[in-house]
Amino acid sequence: MRVSNSDIDRIYVNIATRNNGYRFNMPDNHFHMYYELYYCKSSKCTFFIENQMLEMNAGDFLLIPPREMHYTKYTSDTPCVRINIYFKYSDLVDNIYINNDTFKNYFSSKEVFHVPSAYQGKINEHLQSMLTEDKLDDEHSSKTLRLLLKELFLYCIRLCSFNRYTPAIINTTDEHMLTLAKYITDNYDKPLTLTDVADMAGLSYTYLSKKFKITTGMRFKEYLNYVRLKQAATKLAATKLTITDIAMSCGFNDSNYFKDAFKKTYGLSPRCYRKSSDAQIDE
Repeated sequence: MRVSNSDIDRIYVNIATRNNGYRFNMPDNHFHMYYELYYCKSSKCTFFIENQMLEMNAGDFLLIPPREMHYTKYTSDTPCVRINIYFKYSDLVDNIYINNDTFKNYFSSKEVFHVPSAYQGKINEHLQSMLTEDKLDDEHSSKTLRLLLKELFLYCIRLCSFNRYTPAIINTTDEHMLTLAKYITDNYDKPLTLTDVADMAGLSYTYLSKKFKITTGMRFKEYLNYVRLKQAATKLAATKLTITDIAMSCGFNDSNYFKDAFKKTYGLSPRCYRKSSDAQIDE
């Protein structure tokens, strides 16, 4: 599959089976500069995304926006079969079949939406058509996959309902770590340290570091930098603030360190990111 973290040249679809304890070649936590539609075909898994833990079961979809770090746990003894669809905003929204308002109102929330069991066979057949088209990869595949993606989302609008529940397996440690993740998100612009946050939570810094990694897939410092860089990317695209001012407002005391960290994460310098049309936030 020809998918990189930074860009894709068409819609891509793949299928894989994940087992309890399975380790990826890619980092457990990752993000893309494009959308990902995740479908749980069988068994179940748990997602950490934007300070939430979401449980997914057979027939569940989750739409993951660009630049959103996510982490998946496979804890069931039954292998989980999942299908991923990677696409850009322009691949779906065309103001004819699916317009911007429909997309924002129905698909932009980070919630699981479920296909009733009576319709899962129909959805699975449609996804199989997309997998087949992805493998065919001829001169017609790009346009065909766009049509199939639009049809899939129209099915979802008609058939799916949102599931608003947290995983049954969540425990008090997970809840504590999610609270701390939200605290980091709300206070990214402050001089946070692992020791300070651990003291605030009444935990040892070694315990916090270990449990935070288990729950979120990231160490404390990685998550803090991710949140800060994500906020910086938004400000680069949406404001006229100087790069130094953005760095300082996002909690970076050293603008050179910020520039290096930003380029390592996003593949572009802050200046080039701001100039790039890809830096525009999808509306």
